[in-house]
Amino acid sequence: MRNEGPLKSNSALRYIWARHRITLLSDYNSLRQDADRIKEVTQLGLTYNLLTACTSFVAVDTEARLVDGRAVTVKQPLPLPEGVSDYAVGRGMVAQKAMSPFVSLRSFEANKSSLKGGIEDERLVSNSIRVSVELAEISVTRGLSKEDIRKTVKQQIPSIELCYQKALEKKPNIQGKSTFQLVIDSKGQVTKVSPVSSDLNDKNLEQWILQKIKELTFPIPKGTDKVTTTISIHLKRSWAWMEIPKA
Repeated sequence: MRNEGPLKSNSALRYIWARHRITLLSDYNSLRQDADRIKEVTQLGLTYNLLTACTSFVAVDTEARLVDGRAVTVKQPLPLPEGVSDYAVGRGMVAQKAMSPFVSLRSFEANKSSLKGGIEDERLVSNSIRVSVELAEISVTRGLSKEDIRKTVKQQIPSIELCYQKALEKKPNIQGKSTFQLVIDSKGQVTKVSPVSSDLNDKNLEQWILQKIKELTFPIPKGTDKVTTTISIHLKRSWAWMEIPKA
């Protein structure tokens, strides 16, 4: 782990630094797993007692809950498994689906007034926005397969999601599809990225996505020194709802 330097003299700054460092390393690990980064995240979590993707903590109650020598059973609420409908919990409180640590970091609070058309039932408030980025249509000339293109572009999906989340903080209603044309040289490097079409209506977000795509390195093409491919990226956001009981 890196030397903290003057942070040792300020306990509050040490924890802020540790959280920031863990977030940074975790983002890099979401793009490409690295044993040294995982080890550093684990060590930071243990040193500062912080929950990370590599560490967890168990709370042990010092009070033994026994009645006449028998353990007392309590109901412990847990998040729903992935793929299970929210309606599984009944008509009362609408539960949020369980999310991975990285996805939960990409969720952020949304203001009710930002919704189009308003809200008919004032008991319903928006809890968060969930984002998803999917690779849609792919076309490619000879030298690389569609699967080569798909696997490589997917490496940048987490970074594109972060860009999308950042854009949604200013424009909560952004969603749609952007299509780009890429030119790949004989070494697999992207030499040119050109926007073909987009209905996102956000030039800054489109440029961020374009830059992330330009950073990719593809497999070396076979039988040609230049490959042209066109890809479409679909960005979607959804609202998570929670019912607030009437007073």
